Amino acid sequence: MMYYTYMYIDSRTNEPFYVGKGKNERAFCHWEFGAENKRFNNRLKTLKKLGITPIIHLMECSNERTAYELEIGLIKQIGRKDLGSGPLYNYTNGGDGCSGGPDQRLVQTKKETQRKRLAYWTVERRARQANIARGNTNRRGRKELDTSKKKELVKCPHCSVISAKVAMNRWHFNNCRYKVTSNV
Repeated sequence: MMYYTYMYIDSRTNEPFYVGKGKNERAFCHWEFGAENKRFNNRLKTLKKLGITPIIHLMECSNERTAYELEIGLIKQIGRKDLGSGPLYNYTNGGDGCSGGPDQRLVQTKKETQRKRLAYWTVERRARQANIARGNTNRRGRKELDTSKKKELVKCPHCSVISAKVAMNRWHFNNCRYKVTSNV
């Protein structure tokens, strides 16, 4: 496998703006698919909108360790923008990227998300959600009123309206508009 250190250079100003270590097609992946580094990614998007292709300079190395050392040396020599020492968008001083396989930062993020999801679904929460799904309780976990019981129906003697006894006692019987009142 061929290891290399790569440098992204703005073709308008010939100023480098990112240095990295890679093998195979790594150096070109940022341009094609974007980068994890937000500031670097924004610069690439800006260049794409303007129709400008950056210069990607590859420096072959005999092994991975040499590639890391070259990356560290270039970042130190050119300087990082966040430290106010240069134009590079690198977040670190280099030499700390992953080698082969998935990016370890993405793997860690995925594991952390899974842990949070498991912590959210406690035994009590699962039981409450199961009761809600079965219809035994409402969203707040309280028992629903039993609506299957037959309500006692009554008929108004004044207008013949039929309704539940509780509602009729409260709202209808004494207030019925057809109730005959005696004015004596």
